[in-house]
Amino acid sequence: MRRPRPEEPLLCEAQAEFLDDLNGRRPRSAGRRMAAFRPPPRGSVEDRWHVYTHGYLARIAEVLGLEYAAIRRILGEAAFEAMAGRYLEVFPPRSFDLSRAGDRLPAFLEFDRLSIDLPFLPDLAKLEHTISVAFVAADGASVRWEELRRRPPGQLLGLRFGLLPGVAMVRSDWPLDELWACRFEGDDGAVSVALEGRPANVLVYRRDGRVRVERVDEVAALLVEAATCGDATLPELQELTGAGADSAGLERFVEAFRTLADRDVFVIQRSTGWTGALELLKEEFS
Repeated sequence: MRRPRPEEPLLCEAQAEFLDDLNGRRPRSAGRRMAAFRPPPRGSVEDRWHVYTHGYLARIAEVLGLEYAAIRRILGEAAFEAMAGRYLEVFPPRSFDLSRAGDRLPAFLEFDRLSIDLPFLPDLAKLEHTISVAFVAADGASVRWEELRRRPPGQLLGLRFGLLPGVAMVRSDWPLDELWACRFEGDDGAVSVALEGRPANVLVYRRDGRVRVERVDEVAALLVEAATCGDATLPELQELTGAGADSAGLERFVEAFRTLADRDVFVIQRSTGWTGALELLKEEFS
């Protein structure tokens, strides 16, 4: 392989300069591009560069639109591609995997001007990214309510629970589940969601190979968040949720646990012992 001349840049330097020019972070002049590239058989270096840069943005915007379909539907194609261009200037891809190109879009939208008029965008982006993560999460063996209720109460209290891969809770001041449901709506007039005063706790999980997005109540949301530690007993989970030790609090906790278990949310971890105490009546699990 020919050694570069002393005045020629190293390959890594040339690649870095190329990428900075491509994503707009440090654009070069037409003269500098002409010095960097051989003249094409037809047209000019600038003509070829324009085609390349447009294709680069269009391809990444297309990929982002697949992951963030609800945001693309709400903004429209032109505004979404313009937003994608601003995003790439701040957060150029850092992986060879195009599916990772939108990893930092939720953080970007917290500061983008679109969020002034559409303040729900960062939370909606977080939900859509969480859905993408859940779609490719590892498989796991969930434990369901029918299996648990057959266990003796003493044994049940000693089990340690975690969340199935891909399970997550997204909290927002906005009705994210309804906003997300607009992504395939073809009628512009039908894309209308009341926003103010409608917070939502949205559960993301995968069941039967399909990612589910469902709104849950506060106790269920707290229970999912408590189970993210991945190694907690029922007494510990109840304490973390703050459901209360009285009969009403216990009833709310058991119902929330049952509904989540029936959604294939929990896995049983290896027991390492537990502390604390919780009085669970046998009839609660009958």
